[in-house]
Amino acid sequence: MQPTAEAREIVEILAAANFPPQEIAARIGVPTDVLGELFAPELMNGPARRNADVFLAAYRSAVEGSNAAQRLWLALAAPGVCRRPDDNEKPRPLSPAGKKVTLDLASRTAGQGTEWGDDLLLPGLVLVKGTMQ
Repeated sequence: MQPTAEAREIVEILAAANFPPQEIAARIGVPTDVLGELFAPELMNGPARRNADVFLAAYRSAVEGSNAAQRLWLALAAPGVCRRPDDNEKPRPLSPAGKKVTLDLASRTAGQGTEWGDDLLLPGLVLVKGTMQ
C-alpha cells in the first residue's frame, strides 16, 4: 500500500487525538504493524503539528475577538489566569461599597452624637439606631 495524502492526514489527526494505534489502523484499513511501518513520521510528528495548528487557529480567532476562542486560549496557554475557584477555596471578600453607597450610609448617621443631630428630623419622626422611624 502506498500512503495517500488523505491517509497521512487522518493518521496525524487521530494520533493527535490520542486514538490507539489499533483504531487508527482500522480507520485507514491497514494492519497495526503496517501502520507503524508506513506512517511512522505521521505517528511521531503528527500530534505536535496538528495541536500546533489548533493553537494557532485558536489564537488567531481570539485576537480577532472571538470570546469563546479567548477563553479557550487562556485555558490552554495560561491555566490559572482564567479559572473557577476550587470547592475548598475560601470565597473572596466582598469589595468595599462604592462611593455613593458609602456616602449614603454616612449621611444617615452624620449627626448622631452632636447637638444638631436631630435638627433635620421631620415632626413625628424619632431617630432609632441610626434610622428614622
